[in-house]
Formats: sequence, C-alpha cells, structure tokens
Amino acid sequence: MISVQGKTVREIALEMPLTTRVFEEFKIDYCCHGDTPFDEACRNVGASPEIVLQKIDGVLDLSTTGDHESFSKMDLSDLVDHILDKHHVYTRDEMSHLTPLMAKVASRHGDHYTYLLELKDLFQALCDDLEPHMMKEEMVLSLIFKN
Repeated sequence: MISVQGKTVREIALEMPLTTRVFEEFKIDYCCHGDTPFDEACRNVGASPEIVLQKIDGVLDLSTTGDHESFSKMDLSDLVDHILDKHHVYTRDEMSHLTPLMAKVASRHGDHYTYLLELKDLFQALCDDLEPHMMKEEMVLSLIFKN
C-alpha cells in the first residue's frame, strides 16, 4: 500500500495523478479543498480511508501491470493494433474526461487566475488538433495493413 500518512489529497493527486479518479469516485475534493489531510478528506465524505486507499492501490497496480511484450518481436500490423488500441483509446478517454474538468476549474477559478481561461482554450485547441490527426492516422494505417 502507498503511504499517505501526513499527506494532503492535493499532494497525493500531484504525486500520483491516477488517484484523482478515485478521489472523484468518492467525491473527495482535491482542488479547492486539496489542503485537507487524506484521512480527514475521506471522513468528510463518509468514506473509510482504508477502502479509499485500497481502491487507490488497485488503480496504481493496474497502471504498472500490463503486457510487457517485446515490441521488437511484434510484426508491424500487431504493433499498429497495439498503438491504436492502447494509446489512441487512452488519449480519447483522457480528452473526454479532462475537457469538462478543465472547463470546471476555469469557470470556478478563472476570475482570480486568468491564465486558466487561456489554458482551457489551449487544451481545447490541442484536443481539436489531436482528434482529426488520430483519425487520419487510423485511416492511413487501416488502408496499409487491412488490405
């Protein structure tokens, strides 16, 4: 189990960004109330710190386990499938998760931290550029390897 003793939820989220998904699941605020110690933040939402910690460990374990196939042994078609299935899916999932989160942070804190409004626009521009790029890449690779 990871050690959260003496850490705030913000510190945990910054050290291990995947933990934010668990915090969101339990409605633990790691943004505006991020200075709250982990145990206290759990109790504030009626969650057992031990259960939240188990969930965090599970998420972190999943991120470190995976197929560690040697990419040099894959044929090109399998490597392309791996990249599309693993990285394109992940990128799309993250963009769909982060876009509303970025909008929420910018709307709540943009008056005091105006750079957040620009950051939101830049992030949206990145997403707007990435999506058609990935689609084009998938179409080209599909033509090359599926025919």
